[in-house]
Amino acid sequence: MTVWVKTTHDGGIKTLRVMSHGHKLDTLDGTIVGSDISVGETENIRSDDFDNDGNLLGTPHAQQTKKLLDALKAALSPNGRLIFSACKQGTGGLLQHISQYVDKHVSVEGWSSLGFPWLRGDMLYRDGVQQ
Repeated sequence: MTVWVKTTHDGGIKTLRVMSHGHKLDTLDGTIVGSDISVGETENIRSDDFDNDGNLLGTPHAQQTKKLLDALKAALSPNGRLIFSACKQGTGGLLQHISQYVDKHVSVEGWSSLGFPWLRGDMLYRDGVQQ
């Protein structure tokens, strides 16, 4: 995982850009049911880690996602920014669920189709609400 970080004077992270890849999740018949964000060689966050209300599920994969999100939540300063360069986040509510989980008025940004690592995303959520 590659990240770009901007910190505050107290060492908290104000802006965290996560160089990541995103994919649509689909069924065998091609129906798109969500998305995922790959954030390292082995870690990924999936929209099916969450229920429809944005709560993390109890599955083993969702519990790994919880550990990753807990680390991000602890590192990010209130009112900070978490920016994913991942493509294909326009389906499944993953960015919304991440922002709801991280809360602290942190904006979670990403891309609905093609992602660009050096720009702001075309989707932005704060505390689970699209901005």
